[in-house]
Amino acid sequence: MIHLLDVNVLLALAYPRHDLHERATDWLAKADTTEHSLHLATCSITELGFIRVASGAAGWAANVRIAIQDLQFLKKQWPMAFLEDGVPGSQLDDWVQRSKHVTDGHLMQLAAAHGGSVVTLDQGIPGAYLIPALERHSPSVHEPFVPYGGVTPRSNGVGRQQL
Repeated sequence: MIHLLDVNVLLALAYPRHDLHERATDWLAKADTTEHSLHLATCSITELGFIRVASGAAGWAANVRIAIQDLQFLKKQWPMAFLEDGVPGSQLDDWVQRSKHVTDGHLMQLAAAHGGSVVTLDQGIPGAYLIPALERHSPSVHEPFVPYGGVTPRSNGVGRQQL
């Protein structure tokens, strides 16, 4: 299956300073080992979005040329297909009701036209694959060390607990 990477995923993979870098790279490493052939993809919209955001106020890249180089490096690191876009704008799903949904709706249609899905870090895209949060191991609960006959936390240092 083709995995069309959303702009936020591309940025997170490319820049270790990105706050979701670990989440994205963890998913990609696990997906790469569990799927026999992982097919990652970009398109004009996601590549241009990457370049715009990376070279903009976010400050990931110093300028547009550096952002383009960063994208090229990322695509060499993780080979990605480029999806040609022949999907007309009139094919947006019913959930696309606001201007902020138009690009995501189009990416969903483009991925579907190529037999794939959109992979994102954005919870607001119905039907897209949301990269799961990192699994954090819950900290172990340890009893405080109290030597035999020592002071316990409950005794507030006033007495000794007999074992």
